Amino acid sequence: MRLTLLPSTPETGRTPYLWLVYLGIYVVPYFLRPHSAFQLALAAATLPLFLLLYFRGYWLDGAALWRNALMITALGMLSAPHNPGAAVFFIYSACAGAGFERPRQGFLLVAANVLLGALTAWLLQPRQTFLLQVLVLPVFIAGPLIHFHESRRAAGRLLRKQEEVEHLSKIAERERIARDMHDVLGHTLSLIALKSELARRLVASEPQRAEAEMREVEDSARDALRQVRQAIVGYRSAGLPFELAQADKALQTAGVALQTRIEPLALPAAVENVLSLALREAVTNIVRHAGASTCHIALRQADGRVHCDISDNGAAAAPVVPGNGLRGMRERVEAHGGAMALAAGPGLRLSLSLPATAALP
Repeated sequence: MRLTLLPSTPETGRTPYLWLVYLGIYVVPYFLRPHSAFQLALAAATLPLFLLLYFRGYWLDGAALWRNALMITALGMLSAPHNPGAAVFFIYSACAGAGFERPRQGFLLVAANVLLGALTAWLLQPRQTFLLQVLVLPVFIAGPLIHFHESRRAAGRLLRKQEEVEHLSKIAERERIARDMHDVLGHTLSLIALKSELARRLVASEPQRAEAEMREVEDSARDALRQVRQAIVGYRSAGLPFELAQADKALQTAGVALQTRIEPLALPAAVENVLSLALREAVTNIVRHAGASTCHIALRQADGRVHCDISDNGAAAAPVVPGNGLRGMRERVEAHGGAMALAAGPGLRLSLSLPATAALP
């Protein structure tokens, strides 16, 4: 099994190995002047223990990291009477603060090392170089390092949020396309099916009328292809007058009489698009499922809202279980700050209410 000293994360990388070069501050003095056997034994025991704590710190956080860093500080305090280069342990301990998720914890660790280093200099190590190192270097080395790591973590969090937003946007776009494909094509394909069935019945008795019906089927198929392309890029209907005309054509083909009560309104494009798609879905459901002979469509504006009611005298009964089309309609209406209600028995009544100034979501 391979021994792994450092976590396999992009944030850690291989830089921690490079920082070990500063151990020379502690090691070099042993080569420059004689030392007792005790001092050499202390150094031989201190270095492996430090390396163990050093690499272990990269796997820790919170209170465990605090304890690990202060043990490195303790090594510096034990070694200080025998080697002024022990100041490097205070620096390593302070730099461990870069591993905290909260920068405040890291700066507290820096302050702790400065205070303990000053105490050690006062009690155990008279050299001024030691005091200068433990007072200045932890601040000027660990401080920027903590700030740098926090900046990297913040950039990582921002990147993850951007990826999450992008993922959610893709999901929303797929849901939009699914709703639009259902709402847009359902009506047209239902009309094609009805006209094809009518043409089949007429082909023997009224071939000219059957031919006319098939020409309309051909036109509807081309229209369906155009609508598929529009749905992929973001469907926008041709407007309420067009949808009402299409609804009348589909209902007549199905043998359903259309009665309308439409107030002349100047609607924002977003509101008109939502109402057009809702009308298309409602008429498609009436043609497919209602078994109705009459359909009523009413449109009015009151109290700063646009109200649309679509009802039939079909066989619907409570409770109404919405399918994909009605669920997609509700999502689209609510996304524009509107509301949708269904009431059954006898027939089905669909009520929509939208702010007259609704904007695109």
